[in-house]
Amino acid sequence: MYSLLKPRLWLLLLFCFIPSLASAGIEVPESIRSFMNTHCYRCHGAKTQEADLSLHDMTRAIRDSADALNWQDILDKLNAGEMPPEGMQGEPEIKAMFKMILAAWQIDATRVVTYRMPDAGLLQSMGVSSTPHTLSHYGSNVSLHELNLKRTTKWMQLYSGFIDQLRSAKDPLDPNGGTLFDNSLVYNGGGLRTAHRTTNVPCLLTGGGFKALTYGHHRVASKENTPLANLWTTMLQDAGVPVERFADANATATSIWS
Repeated sequence: MYSLLKPRLWLLLLFCFIPSLASAGIEVPESIRSFMNTHCYRCHGAKTQEADLSLHDMTRAIRDSADALNWQDILDKLNAGEMPPEGMQGEPEIKAMFKMILAAWQIDATRVVTYRMPDAGLLQSMGVSSTPHTLSHYGSNVSLHELNLKRTTKWMQLYSGFIDQLRSAKDPLDPNGGTLFDNSLVYNGGGLRTAHRTTNVPCLLTGGGFKALTYGHHRVASKENTPLANLWTTMLQDAGVPVERFADANATATSIWS
């Protein structure tokens, strides 16, 4: 982590937070051109402008606040699930969103990203007919349990691929030549276990922005009913946000991994 900028902070279900910083003149990566050709210009190109939105002649560089707002509007639509259009679902949709998230970070359009991978669409693209809710209540049903493991394995494969992209993508805002991974705090997990229980919820933490976290370990809170907000508090503090506590936190998470 470098001193001039605060790290990006991500929750993958997902949550990512970081204070804003001006970045006029940052070029949108060339790789985004092919993405937009595939997923955007059919409805928002030279011939068709649905919702009066044309993207084909939109500048690929952020030079001023107007450019930044335009790109932020696009990201907001994606995060709200209004884009991409019907016909893309499951794994292709998730991979497309990951590319847009990387692009948003590389042009500093945002440092806050929340993303919940679409569960129902992913199951359909995997050929699984059971609904997400049914799988979450697998109980003693061996077949449902196996399908649930299959879904979780796919989630982890997609998540791992995204982390690999963070590791390989240079951070244009890092004067020391670091990667997006070096300057991020990434959380991956959910808010529930099977049967709606909220105790012992597993989560994965990675990224170079954590100040005291040692990787490659399984950590368990020593006290029963430790609030998950203790983790949120620590991540906000590591990101440079001046907060003492968040939500129902009663401490920080550093005691868990120290």
